[in-house]
Amino acid sequence: MSYTNPILLTGASSAQSIYSTVTAPLHPVGSWARLPDGREYVYVTNRSSAIATGKLVKYNEVDTNYDLCVIPTQTNGSLAIGSTVLDVTLAGSSTIAANQFAGEFLNVDDDTGEGTLYKIFGNTAVSAGTAITLQIEPLRVAITTLTTVTLVNCFQDVRLADNNATQKIAGVTQVAIGAGSTTPVYFWLQRKGLCSVLMNGTPAVGAPLGISLTTAGAVDAAVEVDTAGSYKQIVGTMVSFAGVSTEHHVAWINV
Repeated sequence: MSYTNPILLTGASSAQSIYSTVTAPLHPVGSWARLPDGREYVYVTNRSSAIATGKLVKYNEVDTNYDLCVIPTQTNGSLAIGSTVLDVTLAGSSTIAANQFAGEFLNVDDDTGEGTLYKIFGNTAVSAGTAITLQIEPLRVAITTLTTVTLVNCFQDVRLADNNATQKIAGVTQVAIGAGSTTPVYFWLQRKGLCSVLMNGTPAVGAPLGISLTTAGAVDAAVEVDTAGSYKQIVGTMVSFAGVSTEHHVAWINV
């Protein structure tokens, strides 16, 4: 029984430890796995700056060039039910690596086919352009050139959590993650269970934990962030001992 290589949903053990990183992916991003003690992980990619151990990590915000994209007359794909190839015109000029969206999702925002979500398995490279071809799961509903779509880019580009209340936390790093701006780095990110995480402030035992609004990558006691009673995302609960600011303490993470 391994306590370093998590078990995939297939029942097989991952070939990658939760304490290692690779530059050639061993699983599709977004894959989920767990250890026998209940700790859960999601497989993600760092394409930006290095991230230290025991830090909160966020899903990167969707680039506006990936939102409300239009569907052109198809050259490579088809708009019919069952099509697994789809040409999309980005909302603005971008540079995208081949298969950068593999493991992500295509959402049909508006018009014919709206309300459907599709897994993306691959994509062509884009160099400062707007034309991209996607390999997706078969279309369940035919779409048209009036349809608009969004490319959801979560797992392929996680970042160190910053100091705002609107981000979506993905998990906590279990190992130091090298910079991925030149070569993407793939790793298991913990999303549930006991873990060591950077503290800001002194949250009490049993206190709900939220995103620190002052220290990047840290948790803090959850507090209201505006007069309307809104809370920043609750990411877990303090366990066993009160936190100590700037130190790493044990928390039960649940994102």
